[in-house]
Amino acid sequence: MVIKCPQLRILVQKIAPYRLYVACKNCVSPDSPDIIFKNRNKIPKEDKLRVIRNAVKSGHTSVLEHAQVTFTVSDISRVCGQMLKAYRHSSSTQKSQRYVAAKDKFEFVIPETINNIPSLKKEYKLLMQKAANLYKTFVDNGVPAEDARYVYPLSVTTSTVTSLNLRELVFVENERLCNRAQQEMRELAKAVRKEILKKEPWLEEFLVPKCIANGKCTEIRKCGKSIDYNA
Repeated sequence: MVIKCPQLRILVQKIAPYRLYVACKNCVSPDSPDIIFKNRNKIPKEDKLRVIRNAVKSGHTSVLEHAQVTFTVSDISRVCGQMLKAYRHSSSTQKSQRYVAAKDKFEFVIPETINNIPSLKKEYKLLMQKAANLYKTFVDNGVPAEDARYVYPLSVTTSTVTSLNLRELVFVENERLCNRAQQEMRELAKAVRKEILKKEPWLEEFLVPKCIANGKCTEIRKCGKSIDYNA
């Protein structure tokens, strides 16, 4: 398959801004956290969100760590799956190649830069088929799947269940919505953003490329373009 929007599902119902509100108010109010929590329903939701926005904009982003997002994603490459694991406060559980053995073939991702050149695309697909054939030969001759998988290319598709706190999610989105991010991971970041905003539209101003979040581009190799991160 060519890189496309992956199959994605957000498993969190609500981020529950009141948790973040309690954390924010605890820093500036003489009341104890339990009192703030008991009185939370007396405060209009928009007022809670204003407190959270002000805290985050002032750089007090630790308050975002009190909310967590969990999502499942399928049809991404192992390359993309490894990038999800690269973040310190992100936890990913990935489909096992040891216990889930391939059969006669496997699905794989074709980067658009290769897909757009017919001759290279043909060579790429031949290599994938050769790897699939070799894998099957190994398994048919008694090689355990856990050893046969060594011939798997990084483009083979996988699925993960990934959890991360809201502070880390904002950081990941800032980084991966950037035009300089690898395309597959950028498409995943767009998909996550789209699904999150369906449930928590107030996060729209934070889930943006880092050039917008920071007010300037911090990349050494600048793209010189604006990005349509809502696509």
